[in-house]
Amino acid sequence: MNILIIFLDMLKGDLINLESNDNLSNFFKEFGGTLFSKTYTSACETYRSLEIFQTGKDLKELTIKNRSTQIYERKESLKNMLADYNYTSSLLGEELNLKTGCYDGIAQDIQVIQERNPMEQIINYLKKAENKKNHLTFLGIEFVHELRSDFGGKLADDIIREKIGKFLNNILKNISKDKFDYIFFFSDHGYKNELSFDINMISDDRAKILMFMRKKNENETKEDTNLHSIKDIYHTIKNLLNKSDGNKEIDLLSNLGHNYIVIEDYKNWSKDEVGYITLPDIWAIRTSTEFYITDILENRYYIEKMKKYELLELSLDKKKKYNEYLLNETNYYKDKLDSFEIEKKIKSIKNKNIYVNSEKKPTKKIVIERYIQKYGVIGFLKEIFRIMKKGR
Repeated sequence: MNILIIFLDMLKGDLINLESNDNLSNFFKEFGGTLFSKTYTSACETYRSLEIFQTGKDLKELTIKNRSTQIYERKESLKNMLADYNYTSSLLGEELNLKTGCYDGIAQDIQVIQERNPMEQIINYLKKAENKKNHLTFLGIEFVHELRSDFGGKLADDIIREKIGKFLNNILKNISKDKFDYIFFFSDHGYKNELSFDINMISDDRAKILMFMRKKNENETKEDTNLHSIKDIYHTIKNLLNKSDGNKEIDLLSNLGHNYIVIEDYKNWSKDEVGYITLPDIWAIRTSTEFYITDILENRYYIEKMKKYELLELSLDKKKKYNEYLLNETNYYKDKLDSFEIEKKIKSIKNKNIYVNSEKKPTKKIVIERYIQKYGVIGFLKEIFRIMKKGR
């Protein structure tokens, strides 16, 4: 069996629509296969999302619990599973994801895409892969990521549809598709046109991903609207290799979908000199028709109808059920919820008017007067400025 996987870092799933007439959608309409149009990642950033892809694990089982700078290779990985079944594997990818270990659990032979004549190198790599046997060929592309950074906003969507569609056509037009038993396309996460820094950070823009599979000799493209996860490629390949361990994991070969997918993300994407600042602070449950999002303080519950979302009230029973999923299947929801409950208890305690030594507490006016008296007006203003700056 000969397998090809093409990874497009940061391509959001909604950019491909079989009813549209743009370059990207037309490519998949003409390629033949199945577009899994309701596929989600549980972690909306590269490192954790790719760990899910290459291990088939759930969010709670990841070694990377939050935003990191490196994926550490695990014993249970796509690369090792292939090797156990006497399959070889190769990978061609761009430097950033290679250096941070994103691909270490995918393939044995790893090469970097060179700056000189990258298209020629990619095409030659794919041509050589055509006649492989018992082999998996992986191509990792960061083109979308670069276009999003360079253009930004809504303009990026149109540029990506145009250029990525053309790129895929150019690298695959001279390849014999039917020399591969299976061809997969996928992405790891999407992007927001504008960062909102609130509960809206989890949405189809970031959590819905590309998932496409072509079997040998498939010439028509169809759509599967069952709920799928980024981990499903791993379990699909596992079943193709007849390595099922008896667990009924959802894959892309049946007409089944997941009952729900848990999602964990960040409202704040700020960095300082030592890396990202925050831990995960928003969570979601996605079912085939529902989208529940929470940061504990605020909850939003949507029903999907005809590919559009309607905001509704969430019943207490359903909220309790979804919160149980988040408590048991995410990494930080319980910690945040515990912290929230403690804060509520602290705020419920009334402020006392006296100290424990029976002295009365000073008013704000007295505090200001004493501060100016000791440090002067300039010192007082500096302190106010410092507090305001810290608050930002």
